[in-house]
Amino acid sequence: MLRRACLIVALLLVACNIEPRHATGPKVQVAHVFVTPGTVTINPLATQQFGAYGRTNTGDSVPVSVQWSTSAGTITQRALFTADSSENDVTVTASMTEQIASSAASALLTGSAIVHKHALIAIVLTPAAVTLAAGGKQQFTTKGIRNNGDTMQVSVTYAATGGSIATGGLYTAATTAGGFRIIATQAKGLADTSIVTITAPPPPPPPPPPPPPPPGSPGQVTDLAVASVTNTSATLSFTEVNDGIGAPASYDIRYAPGTINWGSASSVTQGTCTIPVAGTTIGARRQCTALGLTQATAYQFQLVAFRGTINVNAVFGPLSNVANGTTTGSLPPPPPPPGSNEPPGFTPVTDRPFDALTELGWGAGAALSLFVDLNGPKSPPSVGQVTYLAGFGGGSAPANTWLDGVNSRGYTQVYVSMWLKLSSNWQGHSSGVNKIGFVWVHGDPVVYFSAQGSGSSPLDPEVRLQNTPAGARNLTPNLANLEFTRGQWHHWEAVLVDNTGDLANGEAHWWIDGVKVGEYRDVQYSSSSQSKFWGDELSWNPIWGGVGDAVGQTQYMWMDHFYVSGR
Repeated sequence: MLRRACLIVALLLVACNIEPRHATGPKVQVAHVFVTPGTVTINPLATQQFGAYGRTNTGDSVPVSVQWSTSAGTITQRALFTADSSENDVTVTASMTEQIASSAASALLTGSAIVHKHALIAIVLTPAAVTLAAGGKQQFTTKGIRNNGDTMQVSVTYAATGGSIATGGLYTAATTAGGFRIIATQAKGLADTSIVTITAPPPPPPPPPPPPPPPGSPGQVTDLAVASVTNTSATLSFTEVNDGIGAPASYDIRYAPGTINWGSASSVTQGTCTIPVAGTTIGARRQCTALGLTQATAYQFQLVAFRGTINVNAVFGPLSNVANGTTTGSLPPPPPPPGSNEPPGFTPVTDRPFDALTELGWGAGAALSLFVDLNGPKSPPSVGQVTYLAGFGGGSAPANTWLDGVNSRGYTQVYVSMWLKLSSNWQGHSSGVNKIGFVWVHGDPVVYFSAQGSGSSPLDPEVRLQNTPAGARNLTPNLANLEFTRGQWHHWEAVLVDNTGDLANGEAHWWIDGVKVGEYRDVQYSSSSQSKFWGDELSWNPIWGGVGDAVGQTQYMWMDHFYVSGR
């Protein structure tokens, strides 16, 4: 029982790496030193914890102090052994550091253990077989297998009987078809082989047959004429032409007030001239009617013959000659209906409620934001917000939003409605110009609305013109003096009527909170060579003044609904 207790104490001291203490009293006579474990098998470069104890000549096991050494690898004095990279066996030795053996012993006692290494017995090349086209590539990899079944990384030399293989195992197939081998060889001579099959490239396809000769272009109409007109229509006549492949052509008929430009002119969408006009008989005299025109307006008409389907596969011929015609009647001023000042018969184009930063096709600058205003006049609580930070310099807008392409509707009259509010601390630019929104025509920002006034002075609602044949012009209120009050919502409405030809007979009407403050009927927005259709772009683009000056403290402009209609 005593011997078993001593053995357990000794093993615990070794396992915990605690240096054993010598017992007091008579010296214990040690006859043998033992190393535990006595034999062990591990991988190269692996670690193993050893221990040592002594045994007396009476058979008792006792703790001993030892010095550790090894024939290869390393071992600490706490008996932690680290193997070297070889597969050779190693002897680990524990030597007593003081003689407490029997008096007959003349040398220090030692004990030893044998460390066996798991050996590499095979290598495996992956994939074992592969089929590639000529010039194809394949990555090969190799692993080693030890005698205990473990796998390990190995360094190998690759070779190929056909094609080429890089040091890292990337194989490139040769251009010759056939069977080839990839060989991986390890330094001990272990090797493995993979089979590579290179397929022959398919024969080239036969050359395509020569293309058929291209069909001809549709013919050109050269006798387009205006046969008759009414207040709102024009009847056209022309001789039908060939579509280029022997059938009657179809026609796209366009019109424009003033001078026609084919690219910006509108296709007829009302009446028997509505696109597409189908052909009937080559060489026959044909008539059709364009409806929806404005009375007392000079128009030009032009057409093009085509085959196929518009916007899909249409093939067009040359443009026809230009035909002229003027509708009968006179152009009445737009009467304001009760409640709203939108003229009757106008078709809605857009109504941006500012429920989202981008909506209904409107683009928006990154600095545009939304603001919750429970007192929003049109559709609370969400309204658009533009912020002018303190220090903002004149000559630009901190944010904007816009809608392009309304001119495609072909409207020469347009109604604009905006609910606007300036912050109560609004600082007018030193130039007096505080721009709000723009309406474009013939590709230019021609009309803009401005709350005119500098500093804290009163703000007057004006319509201002630029990029017109007559140059810049300021349309000041000429019917009522109405201040655009800071800190309050105001409803700004405007009706713009483009002029005809080169005449200064265009119109501008505008209202603030339902009160008409300005009316002009002598405006030339565009020349006869320019488009008369409003809405190349509509924008809330609140440019603060001209150059110079700076905002003293952060101020705001808000908008609730940007509504536009036209005729």
